[in-house]
Amino acid sequence: MNSLIFILLKRIRLPIILLVLSYAIVILGFVLIPGQDDQGNVWHMSFFHAFYFVSFMASTIGFGEIPYEFTNAQRMWTIFSIYATVTIWLYSIGAILSTLQNPAFKRILKENDFRKKVALIRDPFYLICGYGDTGKLLAHELSANNILSVVLDIDPERIDNLQIDEPDIDIPALAANAAFPEVLETAGLTHNLCQGVIALTNKDEVNLKIAITARLLNKERMLQDHLMVVCRAESVEVEANMASFGTSHIINPFDIYARRLALSVRSPSAYLIYEWLTNPYHKVRKEPIKPPKGTWVICGYGRFGKAISRHLNYVGIKTVIIEAEPDATRSPEGTIIGRGTEAVTLREAKITEAVAIVAGTDNDANNLSIVLSAQDEIKHYYRGKKRDREYYDKYYLKNTDYQGDIKHNIISEQTEGKLFSIARQNFSRNKKVFEKAELDFIMQPASIVAGEILSIIKTPLLSTFLSLARRQKDEWANVLISRISSFIDNTATTWMVEISEKQTPAVMYFLKKDKISVREITSHPRNRDRSLNCVVLLVHRKKNKESLRRYEMSDMRKASKYNNVLLPKNDFEIQEGDQLLICGDKESMHLMCWTVSNINVYNYIHSGYELAGSHIGLWFDKMKKKYNRETIE
Repeated sequence: MNSLIFILLKRIRLPIILLVLSYAIVILGFVLIPGQDDQGNVWHMSFFHAFYFVSFMASTIGFGEIPYEFTNAQRMWTIFSIYATVTIWLYSIGAILSTLQNPAFKRILKENDFRKKVALIRDPFYLICGYGDTGKLLAHELSANNILSVVLDIDPERIDNLQIDEPDIDIPALAANAAFPEVLETAGLTHNLCQGVIALTNKDEVNLKIAITARLLNKERMLQDHLMVVCRAESVEVEANMASFGTSHIINPFDIYARRLALSVRSPSAYLIYEWLTNPYHKVRKEPIKPPKGTWVICGYGRFGKAISRHLNYVGIKTVIIEAEPDATRSPEGTIIGRGTEAVTLREAKITEAVAIVAGTDNDANNLSIVLSAQDEIKHYYRGKKRDREYYDKYYLKNTDYQGDIKHNIISEQTEGKLFSIARQNFSRNKKVFEKAELDFIMQPASIVAGEILSIIKTPLLSTFLSLARRQKDEWANVLISRISSFIDNTATTWMVEISEKQTPAVMYFLKKDKISVREITSHPRNRDRSLNCVVLLVHRKKNKESLRRYEMSDMRKASKYNNVLLPKNDFEIQEGDQLLICGDKESMHLMCWTVSNINVYNYIHSGYELAGSHIGLWFDKMKKKYNRETIE
């Protein structure tokens, strides 16, 4: 506030001085110049009358000569005063408007407004540093889930776009460098309600500095797990550096996608489950995509290309690398020099013998060009093979190359002219173009990072579930897919329920008296014989072997080892402190939240008997039970 007043006074200091001097001189002139009253006597204007006259004269309102008509001397002074004061007023107004448009003044004004908004926050919030594609997607997803966030970005244009986007919740935002500790403090880093700091800038060095600042300024809260620090890291070195001082979550979009791709090759069904649960939009695809096994061509050996190559090699996929600068990227031996946008480079990589191509450069136009060029090469190759085949068949000629192609199944009715294609989409603004390219997979770093962070915030158990799910067989994944797809058509969502007095008071009320099973938690509140459209994916429990004694031995061993039970059966008994990870539609989520918090509703599910909601109804039920007991006795 002091800076705002200082800049304002500095910019309009001269106009104020000129206005004061002009008013003082003009008023003094009207007081000293003699006038004449209605009786013809000499009359001198008082300071009050002079100030009153100058006030409406200088503002060009003009009420007339008061209190008597002016003499010629007074009128001459009035003419001079009008030109002097009006000119100075115009100059002063221009100076004020110029000050209001001054970038420094506007910045300070926005900073003060931002400080007030942050100071008035009364709900838990997350501090997002970076409003690029990832930050934008995450902020809007948090807003859609009624989770407040505060945004910092160094680019003022992005902050302006945030105001234009109009998210569901008003998001305080400031254009400032998040690498500066004072900026982070202003944005609420040390605020008691700050639940986490999310560093999503496009520079690993800035994200690293944000993580260090958060650790040093909130050491006690981080040690007590009251503050979560999530950072985006695109290099292995920075990732290791962040992990060394206890960063809560480090997200490398390239490594995450490479692991997912390898999972899709090894277990397509498990990958489909992964995609359902981590996609920010939770779009449901009915059938899994099965990437082919064979030789894959990777164009670009940067951070993304290295991760893809490493994970594909781990699952037994052979890769051929195309890189424009092999020395700078430390490409392996056998790397083909080029960008992959040229047909010559693709032919050198033997694209016609490959089953898939990965366009992984940091240029969206090049990535699309690589895929289109590769697809054209495949089409031309198979057209030529088809012509050769027709020619040799027509004239009953033998060709060893043709026979060899048939022997190795290169020419087949199912795969002829098709190439499994993956492209990296660096910017969300190119979404429509990539969708028209008919790609099998689109690697979107923003969507991957936002999905991971959203799952960490909303459903911390999801990462545990996915880790356990990756170890299961494809048959297990197929069963889960069939269960989820049976009641979800378009979108799925995940949520957590903790069995506690705070979150599930109705369940706790009956749990103290009786046993509660998964079936009751998932029953429909309006028809207890029906189940909600949801599946309990995981039950997380503290180690207690006695509590699992009645459960199957195989499941007990898993629970005792991991503190978790995957896909518990309907008769699985729930205990206090259990955390349930559930997947279903949004309607089922709202109905379940209503059920576990309303004793009357849950009583119907537990006993089949509906409690009265009013005091009179409760009194009537009590008297009815008393009468029944007396009758029985």
